[in-house]
Amino acid sequence: NLNLIIDTGASHALLINHYESKKIEMPEKVIRANLGRGLNGDINGSMGRVNTLALGKYELNNVIASFPDSLSFGLRFTSEFDNRNGSIGTELLRRFKVTFNYTDGYMALKPIKKDMKEKFEHDMSGMDVRAQGDKLNTFFVSNVINGSPADLAGIQEKDEIVFINDVNVRELTITKIFQTLSKKEGKKVDFILRRNGTLLFTNFYLKRVI
Repeated sequence: NLNLIIDTGASHALLINHYESKKIEMPEKVIRANLGRGLNGDINGSMGRVNTLALGKYELNNVIASFPDSLSFGLRFTSEFDNRNGSIGTELLRRFKVTFNYTDGYMALKPIKKDMKEKFEHDMSGMDVRAQGDKLNTFFVSNVINGSPADLAGIQEKDEIVFINDVNVRELTITKIFQTLSKKEGKKVDFILRRNGTLLFTNFYLKRVI
């Protein structure tokens, strides 16, 4: 049993603070990853799959879970949050119609059938993308993993993404870009990039790493 906070501002499915309990172990297969940014800066750690997560009467399988490094996790919460084991974020919650009853202190979940059938996936490109600008509609590559599809396609850190699959990125959100890069293994993704004022074209095929 885990004591988890419901975090409607987090993009992950499940985050587990495994340092706080000897009973919680990471899966055998994990990858190192940048898990996002918090109040204290970048959050680094590992990612793996949890075989089954039971949430009330509902069970979800092969859930992608984040395991932050203890130092990256930042300061511990106080009062009633001291004993938490992690949090549930929107990548899991979006599979339900969620209703919060604040007066009586409970949350009601109604599954969305088509979303419940959708697999939990992680980035299949091997690159991190960050949004910048006043409207957060300018996107740059912030990191590329050696040997990843993005790396083999010649994409480099600080490249600006201009088009993805013939769509101007100014029409996209960071969420839409993440979804494009984390679904349908084997799908080809086309890019137009800007590097030092020069436009470049490249593409690669998505490859599941976890």
